[in-house]
Amino acid sequence: EGTYSDARHPDEVRFSDSLSEDLMRRDFTINALAFDPGRGELIDEHGGLSDIENRLIRTIGRAEERFFEDGLRPVRACRFCAALEFEIEDLTRRALADPAVQERTRKVAVERFTDEIFKAFQSRYVSRMIRPLEESGLLRIFLTLPECPTPPSALQELDRLYPAHPQIRIALWWHRCGAHKVGELRNAAKRLKLSNAAARDISHAAAYLDLLTKTWLPAPPW
Repeated sequence: EGTYSDARHPDEVRFSDSLSEDLMRRDFTINALAFDPGRGELIDEHGGLSDIENRLIRTIGRAEERFFEDGLRPVRACRFCAALEFEIEDLTRRALADPAVQERTRKVAVERFTDEIFKAFQSRYVSRMIRPLEESGLLRIFLTLPECPTPPSALQELDRLYPAHPQIRIALWWHRCGAHKVGELRNAAKRLKLSNAAARDISHAAAYLDLLTKTWLPAPPW
């Protein structure tokens, strides 16, 4: 693969017959496993099995280099934390906040970020994605909420609300982060380029949550 001018796709691709070279170009060690059916052999040249056992997200080689190749990879690292219930390895986590890395992430289409968000909100422990996104500053590239970071109690609520629909959980997230007003919700939905239907669902769910805090209605079950 050549350079990544758009921070997402290589300018040119050169095919290789070397498995080692192919595995070296992957993003994370857990995604760099190969199986030889002829020999019945699992090939693990980058310690992926060990990281799976230790529940770690780690880049292959220097994290800054892997993230510079594809600006979406830092967000994917955070999303994998929610999907797999893993943690990000220390050096990889530090690279999330690297200014050069985040400059590359700024070039990623917001729709790609939104897709990662919706995937994460289908996971039980979505808080595992939100925390590193906020701590690293990656979230601010795509979305600004009135109150950030998300209160710990709200993160617990989000996890307990599983397996509710992603729109309901996103509504709870934004509501607990101070986005109570219709205009604030619309701005957040617009920044993420949500569909009209998704934006409407989030607004309705947030309005219900707002009503719960102002009336005698019983608290939600989570």
